[in-house]
Amino acid sequence: MSLDLSGYDINRNLGFVISDLHRLITTAMDKELKALGLTRSQLRVVLHLTREQGLTQVRIAEDLEMGKVAVGGLLDRLEAKDLIERRPHPTDRRATCIFLTAKSDALHKPILKSGGYVTRQMVANISPKDQERLVDLLLMVKQNTQALLSDTDTETHQDT
Repeated sequence: MSLDLSGYDINRNLGFVISDLHRLITTAMDKELKALGLTRSQLRVVLHLTREQGLTQVRIAEDLEMGKVAVGGLLDRLEAKDLIERRPHPTDRRATCIFLTAKSDALHKPILKSGGYVTRQMVANISPKDQERLVDLLLMVKQNTQALLSDTDTETHQDT
């Protein structure tokens, strides 16, 4: 039995478009980040530490919704590149706190430049006013989706 999609244009499905756009954006950013010697996962850690330094590996894993072992590997690679340093936790001798180094600080401008380039190319043929409206609409979609996730209703809604 096959699914009958006659008359249905999946290319106009909002979820498909957003998912496909995410794939394209991450591919474009991967290309930019490669020139900086970073992976997307490493970038996530660096940007997270830019907001708050001194976090433990466990806290980074929780905040980024990643496994502790995966974050440990990322931290090892970032440390090998001299982009982070581990320091003893002030009260928990089993834990270390993660800090960015001066070398990672020097990457901030190139990272922002790369992200800005990708963004400019994404919206190259869209007026500034329409760009603003697009962001407003996407923020509403994000808010609605967050509300959906916080919904305590446990039933599914295939028939709605």
